[in-house]
Amino acid sequence: MVRRLVHAGVALVIAGGVAAGLRTPLAALAANPITSYNVAYLTQSPSYATDHTLWASASASITDSADFVSTDGGSTWTTHAITESGEIVLPSAYPADTTVYEVNSTGLERSDDGGLTFHVVLPYVKDCQALAGYAAGHAKLICIVTSEGTAFAVYDEALGIVTPGPVPPVDTGGLGDLHVAPDGTFFASTNTVQNTLSGVGFPMTTTPEDLLHCGLSYCTDLGTLPGQGYIETMAISPNYSTDHAVAVTLAQEVTFGLSPMDHIVSADIGIGNFEGTASLWVSTDSGHTFNPVTTQDSVEGVVFTGDSSTGVTLVASTAPLDPATPTNDSMTRIDYSSPTSYTTNTNLSSLQSSTNLTWTPDGHLWAASSTQLGVFCSADSGVTWAAHC
Repeated sequence: MVRRLVHAGVALVIAGGVAAGLRTPLAALAANPITSYNVAYLTQSPSYATDHTLWASASASITDSADFVSTDGGSTWTTHAITESGEIVLPSAYPADTTVYEVNSTGLERSDDGGLTFHVVLPYVKDCQALAGYAAGHAKLICIVTSEGTAFAVYDEALGIVTPGPVPPVDTGGLGDLHVAPDGTFFASTNTVQNTLSGVGFPMTTTPEDLLHCGLSYCTDLGTLPGQGYIETMAISPNYSTDHAVAVTLAQEVTFGLSPMDHIVSADIGIGNFEGTASLWVSTDSGHTFNPVTTQDSVEGVVFTGDSSTGVTLVASTAPLDPATPTNDSMTRIDYSSPTSYTTNTNLSSLQSSTNLTWTPDGHLWAASSTQLGVFCSADSGVTWAAHC
């Protein structure tokens, strides 16, 4: 069955029924270990403290991708080999709710057999995340939909239907950076402004982003991000209900050409400089205001550790300004108690290109690297790393 949903003047085609997009595991790949793959996404169970479950989505080549699951805190992994790998999304009531979702180039896919087989329930999505606070069998997922990613939609697990989500309060050239908070709300970024700067002999254009904070019935524009930047990564504190902490890494996108007829080239540049850096900013008021955190290098990834009783503690993955020296990548632990009071401990380790960081309630820090195979675990906040803790 195919339904047509019209949202804010945008027509969405919604596919329903188990037969749509059905795919099954490739048993021939089951023997390949996780150390044979680059892990793109690492997802922890909402009940990790008791079930110790992690899901990893990985690929070894264009035609060889797989999902892996560990139920013993990453000591061992079981392969769920598939044809289209993406980000695993788990309902907030998992594992009582055994449904598993995956977001990939096909769309939002649903599995009712623990991730062995999937079928498409919403095509043409840019991202989907499970909202917090829903009982088993009644999960709701917020999704960014349409080919341009300009609208929100909500997938209802119990009814198996898609309904329009909240309408962004500003005209958007594209939504992104979708992250859910523990209180059932969610954040997303949107391109809203385009400024033209005068360069040396050629035009330059920046595209800053606004930050949205939304629930199912409302969406608030928190304003343009500091430094006219765009979000590269975002993290929300596991203690958000009390510390209201959000961290983002910001850079600028500049489009330039020698003349209007030239081919246009895009480049990422840091805020306030042209060194290819991304800077770290922290909010402790639910994204209304952000303050910069000074780090020595460009920030590639950030995660809240959830182990601070006096303030906000983060671990950031940083890279050197000189790309010719990748071995100088490091982890930086940041204890942040106020906009003017924080400490950083740099050069904790050298795990390269770790943009995907995860912190689990057992005190372990996990990293997936685009340049190294498998996943890595640290029991000492990034000082040392191993295949498992």
